[in-house]
Amino acid sequence: MIGDRTKAALAARRAAGVRLGRPPALPHPVVARIVADHNAGSSMEAIARSLNTDAVPTAHGGRQWWGSTVARVLRSETARFLS
Repeated sequence: MIGDRTKAALAARRAAGVRLGRPPALPHPVVARIVADHNAGSSMEAIARSLNTDAVPTAHGGRQWWGSTVARVLRSETARFLS
């Protein structure tokens, strides 16, 4: 019963346009840079190398950027909005 009520409440919030979940941790300019580089034809690994070279901090304080991290950023809601 509690699960059903929770699902219904979350569905109602989504329908009202409320963003659920953790807020984005990356600054908007970093996401915009990743999207622009990807749209220009750069591979995810090349984008990661570029971010590492420019010492751009990762979202959660990781030591370096990885191609898989760039791929996750490109699948994010913020990146889809910028595409």
